[in-house]
Amino acid sequence: PQRGWLPPSEFVPFAESTGRIRQVTQWMLEQAIETLAAWQAEGRELMIAVNISTLDLQDGLLPARIEALLQRAAVPAHLLQLELTETGLMASTQDPIHVMHSLHRLGVRLAIDDFGTGQSSLAYLQ
Repeated sequence: PQRGWLPPSEFVPFAESTGRIRQVTQWMLEQAIETLAAWQAEGRELMIAVNISTLDLQDGLLPARIEALLQRAAVPAHLLQLELTETGLMASTQDPIHVMHSLHRLGVRLAIDDFGTGQSSLAYLQ
């Protein structure tokens, strides 16, 4: 990389605007699940969290792709946690609930990242 380390705030919006976010997410999921498999081989049952874009939740095939990765690596789904930003969920133009339900049924954990920075913040609620 010519610019060195880039924080997600710099490359995620670009990946989203160019339609490349799904490829970025797929690569991150592959890396995370391979890491989980390596940890399991060492006798460590640790969980890993991966931030995903709200745009990823518009992809109805996301749960099936994650399930295939988990099965191929023989990794239990409960060791994978997907983190979604509160502001991204609130700004979503499509209803991500059906994809979230499918992920939950697989056993994948879901978490709200940056909770309290958006519509649930005290300033907003007041």
